[in-house]
Amino acid sequence: MKLNRKNPKKHSTICNVQLVILAAGHGKRFGGLKQITPVGPHGEAIMDFTAARAEESGFDGIVVVLRDEIRHEIVSHVKQKWPATLPVAFVSQSKRPGTAEALNAARPALDGPFGVANADDLYSVNALKAVVDYFRPAPQLLKKSRGHGFEAAQGAPGKHLLVAHHLIQTILTNHVVTRGICEVERGKLVKIVEHLIRLRPDGLFDASELGTSHMSSDDPRRKWKKLTGKEPVSMNLWGFSLEIADFVAEQLAKFDFSDFNRREPLIPDIVASLIASDGCCVDVTDVTDRCIGLTHPTDTGLVKEEIASQLVPEQTGEFE
Repeated sequence: MKLNRKNPKKHSTICNVQLVILAAGHGKRFGGLKQITPVGPHGEAIMDFTAARAEESGFDGIVVVLRDEIRHEIVSHVKQKWPATLPVAFVSQSKRPGTAEALNAARPALDGPFGVANADDLYSVNALKAVVDYFRPAPQLLKKSRGHGFEAAQGAPGKHLLVAHHLIQTILTNHVVTRGICEVERGKLVKIVEHLIRLRPDGLFDASELGTSHMSSDDPRRKWKKLTGKEPVSMNLWGFSLEIADFVAEQLAKFDFSDFNRREPLIPDIVASLIASDGCCVDVTDVTDRCIGLTHPTDTGLVKEEIASQLVPEQTGEFE
């Protein structure tokens, strides 16, 4: 079944805003192609909901980053499930790993500010719309954004956004997961620190900095701290001005991909370098909505339940 264009809108365009969906992952922990794993009532994958919600939120088109080995499966799925009215471009990531490299692959298909989202995380309309409103704000939203400590970008260069979620709204099970905990000051991102997160019996969370070591989560040398679940975390939902593409390329040119002990270059690493290099500010807005995804095979049933709970009867026609 194809996604329906529910509320086609014409924008008084200040700028085009595209959404880059990162769909080149290998799904090693999941054990399969989770980008197109069916979780919806009509066999929809998570990224199908992202596409529908992105269109509803006002994005002008989508760029799907994939691997050549799975191009046929992804393209066939998109052509079957997504509406012909939604402009979609497909770009291939090179053999080099990492979400920063995926962002670099999208560069030729971008023509203005853009959002970035994971293919396997279920974002709300509110979360996606925060990116569009940042670059193409209505007057009342522009006023509201000032109250949150940042000026809406309106496509201006050098303006970037992280849409943060509360930790508790991103955890599905008691499996140990990795989350980037955000340090924010006056609405600006200071840094993101990757942590291992585990659910405690009392409903709170334990967190241990991932660091550069290869200690397992149950290594007794690991130091854990208690979190409440209200902490802002990154679920890789970003808004970037177009010129960051050149900065990404510059940073990747310095990266030693031959060092297999070095962590692959990730988007938060690029952002950290951007902040450090020229004092560039990355605005942060947070949403209280759920953002869950597929990491382990046992997550599939829980994601299906979450989607079913979100699709109230009057919304089920969204995927006809």
